[in-house]
Amino acid sequence: MQSMTERELVAHGRPFFWWSALFLGTSAALMFLASWDPVLQGWIGGTDVGHTSRMSITLAMLGVRQLLTPITQVGRLQLAAQHRFTRLATLDSANAVIRLLATVALAANGFGVLALAIPYALQTGIEFAWLVGSGSLSIRDLLPPQLPRTSDIRQLIWPSITSIFNATNQQIVLLLLSKTLPLATVGEFYFASQIAMQPMVLLPSALQGVLAPLMAARRDSAAAVRDLAESVMRGAMLFAPVTTLAAASLFPSIELVLWGGRWSKLQIPMFLLSAGVAYATTASLMVGPMIGLRQYKAAAALEGSRAAVTVLGTVLGAWLAQSGRPPWAAAWSEVTVISATFGGALLVSSVIQLVWLAKKLGINSSSLARDLSFGPALATLTALAAQALGSSVMTSLDVPPSRLAHLMNLVIVASVYLALITLAVRFTAESTLRDMVALLPHRARSQVQALLRL
Repeated sequence: MQSMTERELVAHGRPFFWWSALFLGTSAALMFLASWDPVLQGWIGGTDVGHTSRMSITLAMLGVRQLLTPITQVGRLQLAAQHRFTRLATLDSANAVIRLLATVALAANGFGVLALAIPYALQTGIEFAWLVGSGSLSIRDLLPPQLPRTSDIRQLIWPSITSIFNATNQQIVLLLLSKTLPLATVGEFYFASQIAMQPMVLLPSALQGVLAPLMAARRDSAAAVRDLAESVMRGAMLFAPVTTLAAASLFPSIELVLWGGRWSKLQIPMFLLSAGVAYATTASLMVGPMIGLRQYKAAAALEGSRAAVTVLGTVLGAWLAQSGRPPWAAAWSEVTVISATFGGALLVSSVIQLVWLAKKLGINSSSLARDLSFGPALATLTALAAQALGSSVMTSLDVPPSRLAHLMNLVIVASVYLALITLAVRFTAESTLRDMVALLPHRARSQVQALLRL
């Protein structure tokens, strides 16, 4: 539906909504059944009574989320088709912050699988309330019920496959780990991956709904399609590493301020995960243009291959952690080994996907090689420089270890990282920056241009 123009959405959007409601309603019914069936709960959550009880609540909450999702999709798609991207960005940004804070707080306080269910259910509930309350969605837009035609259903096969991969990828990974490793290790990996993967959650979810309509408006011109695809890929490979490695760079100081060293062993896993997430975020962003072009098989291939490779990376990591580590990882903890294989699988598969997409869209190969290396290298060097400078300043001041000292270090590292990356992008990638700013809504574009003196 993201590939529809506003006129197409008015004419054909209702049948697609009812198909989505039928599909997601069926999955919600299965989740409710699993939440009531002790046999299924035991298979999913294990035999521990407390853990099984939390799994039952988790499945019920995810079922409620599935029921609300088709309704929120209609409001989001109406805003996207009207190119009201600022309102969508505001909603997505607020939701991402709330979801991150809720996940971190719940996971750190031992809520287990509920740390997954509560933030996701809360996110959909907030979307529903905001869309209805702001007048962006009217239930009258959904009535009367109108089921799709056979030709419509055929068009939905590949988007449905894509949505399944999106919805189940990380759950499959956590299920596999919970069956092979101690729950403490699974919790550590989940905590680290949730923080490291937030850019991969926030950026694609916020921008796919922007990029798909923009590409849909250009799909009649091969040159316009190629130009937009190249701008998106170049910009994503510049800014995705900036956000992912910022999280890894700031994590040591944030962890000391908030938890006093409780999660300090996750510093290396965070960097390993962030390296893979940087490329995976770019690949995920390219799903939006593929949907706008109605290249549904390509979009499903991107999601499906990444899901398969990350599952394989997880299985490999669990096997290495249990059966014996190679010499180069002999001193690594279990969570570090799994993070290395998971992040490595993300990185390799995403690079292959981006090369394939570039060839499919006619993007110059030499330009692609430069884009794939410049952004990650720039962000990595900036992150290392910010951490080194922050450590040097704190050593020079000879401040005794305390939460206040760690907070000072966090402010220093964050300020240095922001200043260095802003200057680096402004003076070494100005053309890419201009292309990305040009995609912003008018008011935001004017403000950014004035701020950066573009």
